[in-house]
Amino acid sequence: MAEERRFVVGGADTHRDRHCAAAVDATGAQLGCRFFAADGGGCAELVSWLEGLGELRALGVEGSGGYGAGLCAYAQGRGAPVVEVSWPDRAERRRRGKSDQMDAYHAAASVLSGRAHGPAKDRRGDVEGLRALRVACEGAVKARTAARNSLHALVAAAPDRMRARLRALPARELVGACASLRAPGEGPLDAERAAEAALRSVARRVRALDGEAAELGALIDAMTLELAPATRALPQVGPQCAAALVLCAGASPGRLASEASFSALCGASPVPVSSGRTDRHRLSLAGDRRANSALYLIAIGRMRSPGESRDFVAARMASGKTKREATRMLKRYIARQVFHALRRDLARLAGASGADGGPARTAP
Repeated sequence: MAEERRFVVGGADTHRDRHCAAAVDATGAQLGCRFFAADGGGCAELVSWLEGLGELRALGVEGSGGYGAGLCAYAQGRGAPVVEVSWPDRAERRRRGKSDQMDAYHAAASVLSGRAHGPAKDRRGDVEGLRALRVACEGAVKARTAARNSLHALVAAAPDRMRARLRALPARELVGACASLRAPGEGPLDAERAAEAALRSVARRVRALDGEAAELGALIDAMTLELAPATRALPQVGPQCAAALVLCAGASPGRLASEASFSALCGASPVPVSSGRTDRHRLSLAGDRRANSALYLIAIGRMRSPGESRDFVAARMASGKTKREATRMLKRYIARQVFHALRRDLARLAGASGADGGPARTAP
């Protein structure tokens, strides 16, 4: 009789230069721990080593969205189930210490015990390109905001004659006026010419970042319309909100197991906060905060427009709910609606049919 092949659960603590991998068996016994280079060859060696120990049932990866992205993509390409693992609790780390080997074993034990069970995002398709565009766009917007703040600070400290002329201008006109100031030219600089040179430089930086943000925003708009047309068709779902929701789900329909799990993933699931004679719920503070922000912006947009959402919030407030509580309830309904739209979009991307999880419940 052939000996039954043991199954193995792997865990990986990922870093920039090398990954630490550990393996445990069905009983949690430690089978070994090794280091591998954080490149394509190292990822192949890591997965091959785990498969050589037995049947690889799952691989838990800590940092799957950063240094572990390459390992996740390689393992998913090999057909290995990859699970996203959170960092250990800080109190636990203080109590037992920290090392790469301990973190790798913690990742494997989390998968084996079921504490970590969410599939890692699939970063091999077009969704990864959308993520890159959004990272670049967010960076441009943040840099533009910093440049505008610097411009206003320079105007406030400019020489009197220049300050009196510039501070009365609206923001758009201020950028244009400062960008058209004269160049410093040759010779020594006095205070006024130095201030003009600084204002001219910062204003031109604002203009350049304006153009960069607009160009990236147009690319995100076109890509979300192509990747997630059903999601974009929902009321008040613009390109940036759609991008945040698509990136929260990744390219894996399996991450959207149910309406409740998607709401929890977005930090929009109700959590009981009752005590004594108080019986109420609030939304979870965990989950993807960018997706949570997208749901909030969608809710605010719907509340400002005449329609079912405004009537829904008004009815809840009339029944005794605060505006914040009514908005949270609206976010939960929007998450339910987005869940079914995203399932259709991701199923289409994956080439599947009829995988939208059934008819959607009507959301306001």
